[in-house]
Amino acid sequence: INPNNYSAHYEYKVNNGDESFDYVYPDEVYARFSDMLQVLALIYLFLLLLGSTMVQPPKDKRTSYLSLGADGKTLVIQERREKMQVEAVKKALMSSNFWILWICLILLASPGLYVLTFYKLFGNVANRNFTDSYLSIIGGISALGVSFGCIIWSIVQNAIGIRLPFIIIAVIQGITLFAYNFIANSDVMFALATFIISCCLGGNLAVAPGACIKLFGSKCGTRVFAFLFSAYVIATIIGSVLHYNYFLYDQLGFTPIYILFGIMSLASAGIISLLKEDTDSILSKVKRGRHQSDGMNDAVLKASSSQMASSPTAALQQAGLGSFV
Repeated sequence: INPNNYSAHYEYKVNNGDESFDYVYPDEVYARFSDMLQVLALIYLFLLLLGSTMVQPPKDKRTSYLSLGADGKTLVIQERREKMQVEAVKKALMSSNFWILWICLILLASPGLYVLTFYKLFGNVANRNFTDSYLSIIGGISALGVSFGCIIWSIVQNAIGIRLPFIIIAVIQGITLFAYNFIANSDVMFALATFIISCCLGGNLAVAPGACIKLFGSKCGTRVFAFLFSAYVIATIIGSVLHYNYFLYDQLGFTPIYILFGIMSLASAGIISLLKEDTDSILSKVKRGRHQSDGMNDAVLKASSSQMASSPTAALQQAGLGSFV
C-alpha cells in the first residue's frame, strides 16, 4: 500500500469552525487501499478453505435414558445430554467466576487492542524520525508478538494454573503502558514495548479459553467462552471511545490514555485474584444427574429383548429399576 515509503504529514483542518489536527498520507497511498483489501480478502478466503478441509464433525455420543411410554409397553428414548448442557451453561453464566473473567478480559484486552490499532499514529506523533517502513515492521512484530504470546502463556497456564498467568500479564502490561509514552524516542525500546504489549494481548486470548475449560469443564466451557468472547467486543469499543474523546486525545494526547490503560491493567490483577478455581458446585448437580441416567441406561440394557417385548414392566423391575415404573 505504501511501496515508496511515504511518511505521514501533519495537516491542519477547519470544518464548520472546528479546528482539528491529524497525520495524513499522500493520496496515492489511499488509492491503493481498495486493492490491498481485495488481496487481503483473497488470503482470508484461501485460509478459510484450507481450514475447512481439516474440520470434521464430532462423533455422536448422545446420552439418553429409557422410560416406559404411555401405553406401558413402548420404550421411549428421551435425549438428556443437550438439556444437561444447557442447564450447565446457565449455571456457569450466573456464577461469579464468569463475571470476574468477563470484567478482567475487558480491562486487559482494551489496552492491547488499542495499541495494535493506533501504534502507527502514535509513532508518527511521538517520533517524527520514524519512517512508514519502520512502523510497518512494528506492525509485523506486533503480529508475531500476539502469536508468541498465545503459545507461551498457554504453556504457562498449564504449568501454574488459572489466576497467576492473568496477574502476571496484567502487571507486565500495566508497567509497559505507564512507560510507553516516554520510551517512544528510541527505535529499539518502542519496538520492544509494542512487542511486549502484543504478547500480553496474545496471552489474554490464549488463557481465556483455557480458563473456561478448567473452570466449567471441557464441554460446558467451550459454550461459556462463546458468551465470554463478548468482552473483546466491549474492549474494542472502549478503546475507540477513549481515542475519539475530544478532551482526552485532542486536548491531552496519548499520555492520559496510556496511563488510564495502565491503571485498568493493574486493576484487573486485583479482580482476577477473586476467582475461585474450585467450581465443583456449579456442575455437581448436572454431573450427578448424568451419572444417574447413565446407570439407568446400563441397567435397562441388561434386560433381554424378549422380556422387553413381552413385559417391559417386569423387565425393568428385574433390572433393578422398579422405582422408575
